[in-house]
Amino acid sequence: MSDPLGRLRAVSLANPRWRRDTRWLARLLRIRLRQSPEPLWPQLDAAIMVLRRYPKTASGVTDAALAWDEVLTAWDELLEAQRDYRLQQVADAQRGQDHDEPSDA
Repeated sequence: MSDPLGRLRAVSLANPRWRRDTRWLARLLRIRLRQSPEPLWPQLDAAIMVLRRYPKTASGVTDAALAWDEVLTAWDELLEAQRDYRLQQVADAQRGQDHDEPSDA
């Protein structure tokens, strides 16, 4: 399964001239928040918060490069949470199928 957020992250790293449109990204994540399962909300909220304060860092320093590193870290944590959630859904579905199969006993 392809993820648009993963592609955006790759583009932002591969193209140094890529415009860091943090307002657009925050809007995208707010839309994603409304469509996402509750377990992903904390990572989405964290990513939105980091985008809103860009180009300031968590310590309050205005540094676009360091702040973008924080954006990418939040992005990575969100992508990891999405992956883990999907893997958990697959594992849960497989366990459900195992219980549906007749036993050999």
